[in-house]
Amino acid sequence: MKILKKSIWKFSAPENINLYSDARYWGYCVLFLSAFVYSYLVPITHGFCLSILTVAFLLILFACFIYSYRLVSNLSDTHGRNPVFLALISLFLLHAGVLAGFLFSGNIESVLWVKDSYDMHVPGALNISRFISGDEPLRPLSGPFDKIYFTHVLVGVSFWLLGDNPISSGIVLLFARGLTVVVIYALARSMFGNKAGAIGALIYAFMPTLLFYTTSFYKEAIVQLLVALMIYSFNKILKSTARGWEYLLLFLSLILIANERFYLFPMFLAALVIISVLAFRKIPVFPRIGIIVLAIAGGLFFFSEYYLWLYSRFLDVPSFFSALRVAYTQYPDVAPHNAVFPYWMGFVKILLTPVFTLNKFAIFSNYAYLLIWGSFFNQIVMLFGLAGIFFNLRLQFKDTAILVFPFFLFVCLFAYVAPYNGRLRDSFYPVIAVYAGYAMRRLAEKWGEA
Repeated sequence: MKILKKSIWKFSAPENINLYSDARYWGYCVLFLSAFVYSYLVPITHGFCLSILTVAFLLILFACFIYSYRLVSNLSDTHGRNPVFLALISLFLLHAGVLAGFLFSGNIESVLWVKDSYDMHVPGALNISRFISGDEPLRPLSGPFDKIYFTHVLVGVSFWLLGDNPISSGIVLLFARGLTVVVIYALARSMFGNKAGAIGALIYAFMPTLLFYTTSFYKEAIVQLLVALMIYSFNKILKSTARGWEYLLLFLSLILIANERFYLFPMFLAALVIISVLAFRKIPVFPRIGIIVLAIAGGLFFFSEYYLWLYSRFLDVPSFFSALRVAYTQYPDVAPHNAVFPYWMGFVKILLTPVFTLNKFAIFSNYAYLLIWGSFFNQIVMLFGLAGIFFNLRLQFKDTAILVFPFFLFVCLFAYVAPYNGRLRDSFYPVIAVYAGYAMRRLAEKWGEA
């Protein structure tokens, strides 16, 4: 027992992380089994017992994260590849445990395909699957906001190959989230060193609210991947180390985000224009031409596709934002006070939502309890992320301000429109994870000095 305790709590040497040690095997088993047992019991557990079950699962996640955090806190900032695999394996086991638990419970479809899934995402993916099979044409679009999403295309292909079930959609979302872990690690490592990259990847892998939104059939996993890729490319351009394929990746991500979550497109396009002006001489000729073409074409497309349509109905921008606020607050699960929320308080709420309130127990059920009790972990990470942004603004104001510029624009907009909507705010969770990893690295270094 003494040897086991020593093996679990001993820090690994900075030169190497042994992913296959006895302690790691125990940790991996705990992650998978806790996710499996939790998701197996969720559909048949209610009320206070469901809260106890959820809190127990979250405490296990927290313990595994703290152990992993202590492990990577001893890394040197020049260490190679192992840290990202620690986050990837943890992510895979969590998702696999959740999917397996719901599958064996017999409730996987009713839990993981939520209302938005049935209203929008499942029909879209089924249409793609049947189109590939030759059974039906692509559905007609009814307006500028009715789209065939990239998420639907990917899941539709998975439906075609594996069958139309939540396992098929879950595999696609897991793959996208795994890629996001890799991008977060690469971005944070480039900015702050290997230790911060490893911590940022772990934060993203373990966050319980993200686990809910990226195992349920939403667009969030794909949106977060696109945001991570764009911020990664921005950082490369600012450091004058971007290669041709990274410019192509940026252009493709911008085009896809215009389709996947249209209002993020002008935010990132504005940031790209600012970067291009500041680093114009450092950008090669062909990418420079591509940025100019994309900026002009994207601006014209956004103007013709959305602005003219909106102007014909609302006549001015303030009226549109007011109508958008009404549209977002009309859902039955939105408390009435959100419709009259003071703007300055909206900033706090959009940054820290979901906020623990008792009325959520009447609104949410089964798996969504992760959002209620996981809100505390989310708020801790958000505060670390904001602290990391603040610290880095003092050291590298220009680069940091540009990288967080789209996030700042989003917060300014949604503090008014929908300050309660954490799912949309989580589009920028890769950015938060990077800067939270940086802040936690600083904390680990201070603890080490102490």
